[in-house]
Amino acid sequence: MSVVSFQLSVKKTLDIRQLGTWNLKPGTSSWFVSLLLFLVILGSIGCNASLPEPESPAAQLYRERCAQCHRLYGPSLLTAEMWTFMVSRMEQEMLRRGVPPLKVEEKQTILEYLQKYSNKPS
Repeated sequence: MSVVSFQLSVKKTLDIRQLGTWNLKPGTSSWFVSLLLFLVILGSIGCNASLPEPESPAAQLYRERCAQCHRLYGPSLLTAEMWTFMVSRMEQEMLRRGVPPLKVEEKQTILEYLQKYSNKPS
């Protein structure tokens, strides 16, 4: 695993491996820096990634339903557990925006696809 470091404006170097040791409570500066770092990494790595089995019905459904609101994220960007949370979160966002919600079968197909190709913790 490569080490990623960022130079902060307070002249403190952040080693990404140290994030697990920080006190990451909302309202603290370390929480904000961690959130910002996560969003930057998420935005630069996973957006419009090539999809595994792009012609499969599951990949096509994922593209059709999810890309209408945002860029597609590569399934390997998150773990299976994180995808469960994210799909539920996106269902709430769909309701808020007035987008037709996922049918039970659609949700299951998309979630199974994302989890099949998710990032497997080592």
